[in-house]
Amino acid sequence: MFSALAANKGGIIYAFEPVEYVRKQYLKKTAALNKNINIVPLALSNENSVAELHIRNNNISGASIIKSFPNGRTEYIHTITLDDWVKQNNIPRIDFIKVDIGGAERLMLEGAQEVLKRFAPKLAICTDHFPDDKEVLTNLILKANPNYKIEDVEHAWKKLYAWGK
Repeated sequence: MFSALAANKGGIIYAFEPVEYVRKQYLKKTAALNKNINIVPLALSNENSVAELHIRNNNISGASIIKSFPNGRTEYIHTITLDDWVKQNNIPRIDFIKVDIGGAERLMLEGAQEVLKRFAPKLAICTDHFPDDKEVLTNLILKANPNYKIEDVEHAWKKLYAWGK
């Protein structure tokens, strides 16, 4: 839904989705209705590799390379750092990054240090996966770019918002 909204406002969207079922059943249909959505069949992480993706049964959005789920299933997926993906695809700028990737937000930020430093995109990142998410994610953002301003929304949303200069 977020990708469709941003595309409808004129943004060029790169939707990273490693789960084949979600890509085919949901994201592909959304992208067909919104020409600015580009589906990327990779997971963002801190290295370019192959990882086990643990998928929760009966929950299309429940997947993680960090956590496993009882009675879930496993797929092997390819991961890439955002820094490398941006270089490989000659992306001229990044304005906004929205992330909810099952606890791997910290890995994604480790692999996006150059992007955060160079482009200072606005960020919306989930902080509900681990007790230390707010601290770890804040430190990774500020390590890349100390000019970021960070706001933590603790109530039910459990999000960290950041914007750079």
